[in-house]
Order: sequence, then C-alpha cells, then structure tokens
Amino acid sequence: MGFQKKNRLIPYVIEKCLRNESFDIKSADLIRDFCFVEDVMNGILKVLGNKKCLGEKINIASGEPRKVREIVEIIIDKIKLGNPKFKNITTTIPQNKELYANISKIKKLTDWFPIINIDDGLSKTINWYENNGQ
Repeated sequence: MGFQKKNRLIPYVIEKCLRNESFDIKSADLIRDFCFVEDVMNGILKVLGNKKCLGEKINIASGEPRKVREIVEIIIDKIKLGNPKFKNITTTIPQNKELYANISKIKKLTDWFPIINIDDGLSKTINWYENNGQ
C-alpha cells in the first residue's frame, strides 16, 4: 500500500488531505479502474495456478471504472481534511479518457473476482498512511 510512488493519485491525495493542504487535481473527469493490491495478488495467484490460463492475456482489475473526481471525493469524505482544486487541463500529450479493464475472462477461467470494494480499499490505504507516516 504505502510503496506506490507518491506522485500517483491515491497516495498524493491521501498525503495532501492528511496534511490538510490545498492541491491540484488535473483531469478530474478521466475514468480509471482502481483495484486493491490484495485483490490483484489473489488474481495473480489464481492465474498462475490454473492451466486454462496458459498463453492467455488476462486482465486483473476491479471491473468498476470510476472518475478520478469520485476517488478524490471519497478520500476527502473519509479524512475530513484537504482542499482539492479540480482542473480539467488539456495537454499535448495524448491521454485515454477512459482506461479500465474487462475482467470477464479471469472470472470465467478462474472464478476470481475482486472482494475489496473501493470504499474498503481506500479506508485500508488511508489507515496505512495514518499509522506509517508520510
């Protein structure tokens, strides 16, 4: 949890909120898929232990795409601190507006599905940051 680069969305927002700082959120309307690390690990183990998966390209994700803005708002609601400045900035660097995975293949081949929802995953991650410093 705490070893993701600090410039990534979730660690960045959590740290800014815990410090009760103002911070910029660019591209708040981008849609992404966030999956809790324990679910990812369990998915990998299911794939590695299943002969039906040999040679297959398999996505491991939550299967529940969310806007960046929604993730930020959930974190703020949980911490009760922080002041995001939402900005939709156009850049010259091409970005996928929607970037998320279809997890139907892993469900079919292994019966795997994520069990930690975004709310619980963010609570666990926030708790880790609160107990392990920034």
